[in-house]
Amino acid sequence: MDRPHLSPVERRDTKSGVVYELYKPLRNYLREVGLLESLGVIRAYASFLQFKRPFPSDIEVHRSLLDARTVADRSLYEWELDVLVRELILNAQESTSTRTNRTLRRWHYFAGAVNTLKTLENEIGGLYPPGSAVREIHRIAHRQFPWQEQPNERYAARYYKIFTEPGLRAITERAIGLSVEDMYLAEFALLGNFFDLLVVNYPPNISIPGLNLAKLDAFLKHFSLGIGELREKVAQAQQFNENYAYTFNPLRAVPLTRMPVAGRDAIVCPLPTFLFRRFTDGVYYEICDETGFDAAFGKAFQAYIGDVIHAADTRSAFSTRPEAPYSVGKDQRHTVDWLVEDNSAVLFIEAKTKRLRFDAKVNLSAGYLEGELEKMSDFIIQVYKTIEGYREGRYPDAWDGQKRIYPLIGTLEEWFLFGPEMFNRIDSRVRAKLATEALSVQWIDEMPYTVCAIDDLEVLLQVVSVERAAPVVGGKAASPEFRQWAMRSFLLKRFPEQVRRAKALFPEALDEIYPAGLVDTQ
Repeated sequence: MDRPHLSPVERRDTKSGVVYELYKPLRNYLREVGLLESLGVIRAYASFLQFKRPFPSDIEVHRSLLDARTVADRSLYEWELDVLVRELILNAQESTSTRTNRTLRRWHYFAGAVNTLKTLENEIGGLYPPGSAVREIHRIAHRQFPWQEQPNERYAARYYKIFTEPGLRAITERAIGLSVEDMYLAEFALLGNFFDLLVVNYPPNISIPGLNLAKLDAFLKHFSLGIGELREKVAQAQQFNENYAYTFNPLRAVPLTRMPVAGRDAIVCPLPTFLFRRFTDGVYYEICDETGFDAAFGKAFQAYIGDVIHAADTRSAFSTRPEAPYSVGKDQRHTVDWLVEDNSAVLFIEAKTKRLRFDAKVNLSAGYLEGELEKMSDFIIQVYKTIEGYREGRYPDAWDGQKRIYPLIGTLEEWFLFGPEMFNRIDSRVRAKLATEALSVQWIDEMPYTVCAIDDLEVLLQVVSVERAAPVVGGKAASPEFRQWAMRSFLLKRFPEQVRRAKALFPEALDEIYPAGLVDTQ
């Protein structure tokens, strides 16, 4: 079967036809290898790159990869494995290849696949006008940067605390059919195996207290697909245009594959990182359509930021006030989500769970991203409006007019809004909206705003606890140069020692459910 086919739209697009022809060498190259064996090779490379796991003895690996000290020294990257695994699902033989030299276990053949993919991506890039350089950089960031942070317990603990907030817990457990604790327990048990194995036989022997086959099946119902269904989803997602390399990989949504292995039913996990992310930030997509989700999710994240503020302030340097109602005539309004004050400045922190749409992350068309930047500028204006009430003395607490004010939007997901052009696109919108709302445009200079993802906010607040808010938040927001930098880059430049000392804030969060043993796969 010649798959995937061009869609009707792509058949009418001359360039898509050209891309499809350019794609055929990669397709044909991967048709020579066996599916299961090749997925095992991909898993081995991914586990080495992400988790420093050693390679199995039957896989040839070039010394240059093993000896690479930095990402720049490598000739292979995780995002390339992302593309290769979906192409293998589409094109590899279901049986093992009988040609012993046609296997990804051999370095020369694996390197040939990677180089064929690199050539394809370069050729596609040459077909399409470069357009906006900032747009290209932005989508490259969304493709590559998430791979540069290894999955870790800090990340898992963050989402565990969010999902166990009472309102969101009820929605999550109704949608998944498992308690949050059982979901995490099943995930950790499987993930522990898939760091080193490709296959877990089904049904497995389970010897972990609190975990049984019924719970595992409930987990697999949401996180796995049969190989045939997965192949169809990959084929449907495939694009033969400038977005080829950025196409959504269905393994992100269903990271476990059900397929027969050696005459037995089995569960296969080609990319363990996808499994880790699916039960953390990926649970969002499982529950986002549930009744009451938006309000519960927002409250849970707002509460989590409060936990972060208190955990980061080990020196008791802050005074902290949560959201509270206040009245303007007959209208009831609310203060900012969190007001954090030290002896140098006041931070107005607003929690936002809004995620950047996938097409805004990867599509070169400006319209997708521009719509999302419009929403971000609305968030910023929302904070300035509540600052207006604070300055007018309407907050439950009096205004200290001697301290600098810094608005801060804390996002759950990283938007990668760095660089002068991206920053200016937001800034011009904020200035226009301030004027429309009859607020002073000078406020941007008097009270410069910051957008900061929660991963960096957890570090930022620990640095602020030591160095104070004005030199840290103000040092970035008020600087013509640094306000365009990514937050982590700024902190590493100005406060490297404090960043090094920053710690995971909730190390105990997962202690009660982290499994003492693993699933027996024999």
